[in-house]
Amino acid sequence: MSSRLLVSAQAQIAAGEYYEAHQKLRTLANRYMKAGAVSRPSEANVQKTIDLLCGGASALLDQGQTTSAADLILYVLDIYTKYRVPSSEGSRSVKLLSDQYQADKQRICQLLTKLPPAQEPLAGGIVKTLVKWSVRCQQEFWALDLAAQDITLADQSKSNPPPAVLAGDADLHHFLGTLFANDGEYERAEYHLLLGTTESARVLAKAMHQWSQVATLELADPGIYAARGILQYLALNKPHGAYVFWDTYRGFVKDDTSAKSPRTNDDPDPLTIRHEVSTIVNFCQLLLLAVERRGRDAFAKLRTDYPVEWGKSRDVVYQLLDVIGECHFGITIPKQGNPLQDIMKAFFASGSGGGGGNAALPF
Repeated sequence: MSSRLLVSAQAQIAAGEYYEAHQKLRTLANRYMKAGAVSRPSEANVQKTIDLLCGGASALLDQGQTTSAADLILYVLDIYTKYRVPSSEGSRSVKLLSDQYQADKQRICQLLTKLPPAQEPLAGGIVKTLVKWSVRCQQEFWALDLAAQDITLADQSKSNPPPAVLAGDADLHHFLGTLFANDGEYERAEYHLLLGTTESARVLAKAMHQWSQVATLELADPGIYAARGILQYLALNKPHGAYVFWDTYRGFVKDDTSAKSPRTNDDPDPLTIRHEVSTIVNFCQLLLLAVERRGRDAFAKLRTDYPVEWGKSRDVVYQLLDVIGECHFGITIPKQGNPLQDIMKAFFASGSGGGGGNAALPF
């Protein structure tokens, strides 16, 4: 039945009857969600509604009707939030719940590839709601995993999951960050890529390099963009991400300056120090080396003595360095609370779930 109704709506869209089709799809969706529902709709009706709305949104996007399509996507995400969050209730296994989550996520991602990233619906409501839903799902999967291991929430409070869980789905962040980066939305891309996968570090390096190419003279120092990636990765306790980011970013900088020949397999490893014109780049290289070698004294000296002019970002940089000292060198920060979780909260408070704004550094 739902497939026949979808075909009818798609025919209206093809005929240019966009408003009529949009209203029909919403009315049908409302009807499915209320049909026979006492406390909640049946799973079959939930799935039919999702199929109907996603199919309609795709057809509208094909015709360039982004506003109507975005409205239907947000309707789907509202259904996800209410009825597609993993739960221990019911008989479905964790694997089935995970498969359903992946399928639901993929449907929205496919629609987002059709929606121009610069469009406000994508930059705002859709991405923010999608990320929020994914974080809830990751937290529930974490709780289910604890239950499977017979670990009580008294041992690990459900209200305080680890940062990786709090960040949400790394693959989703990678997808969103890449989408924004490809559209030149570098600040929006930065947030998601920092919380993404190892591959995200390479995408972020390319994005930071591209950003540096269009920067004003005041912000033309390549070290500024190196610091954005390296300091934030290290503060998030993702040293591997920082190494991958730097190795990739350095390659772009070398290509720009033509100071060195292209890398070969005989080149030194990414943490070999090479003197650069930028003092910020040199600082970042020394910082990475200190982290790799667990050089607590070297880090402390670097932090206090190395001559770097951070400008208006000085306070934020030193806050990040405080967290890096805590995470990687056990240097206690004279502050109550969990510094790494504070950084994570700062990320979310920045509104960068798609709405723009710097993740941490106000360069």
